[in-house]
Amino acid sequence: KGQKIEIDPDEIASLDQEEHVLFEKEFRDGIMADPVVIPLEVQKANIGKPIPYGLWDSYRTRYAWRPVFEVQHEGIMKAVYMEMINGEKEQLFDIALKENYYLKRARPAMIDFAWYAKDKKEYAAEIIFDEQELKAAFEELYKENKELKTELVFIVNYSNNFVTVLLRNEKKEIRLPKTKVETRQ
Repeated sequence: KGQKIEIDPDEIASLDQEEHVLFEKEFRDGIMADPVVIPLEVQKANIGKPIPYGLWDSYRTRYAWRPVFEVQHEGIMKAVYMEMINGEKEQLFDIALKENYYLKRARPAMIDFAWYAKDKKEYAAEIIFDEQELKAAFEELYKENKELKTELVFIVNYSNNFVTVLLRNEKKEIRLPKTKVETRQ
């Protein structure tokens, strides 16, 4: 567990400029306001809010889940790229995509996947999850049995231009309507 450390001002004054700048409030404020470092929507969403202690602990929670893709008209999956809430990344293609094992993973933040439709055209979708909605859904499905296996299901419509997203296990199914879906060809 962290503890407060005080650094002697004389030690700070003796640092090289590259190291000294870390102790300057203007520099730190500039980093925190840089949209490349912290996206504007994140900055705006957190104005006036305290540091969310404990939030990062929830990012370490792992669930046994796998993505499942239901593509209409005999569509064939090409590849899947996933970014988890804790910063981990995973790609599924070829054998890994076909086997698609249940693995202990953190909750996803974003999933991008591509498929071939029956007409041989390639389509793709980017799915960005609402963090609170997905967290609540996972907690709901796992509240009685932490060992259940869960599927994060992506149902592609017949026109290949919309994806419905839901989380399910053998006992329950929860739709995720706040999920942002963007399809492309």
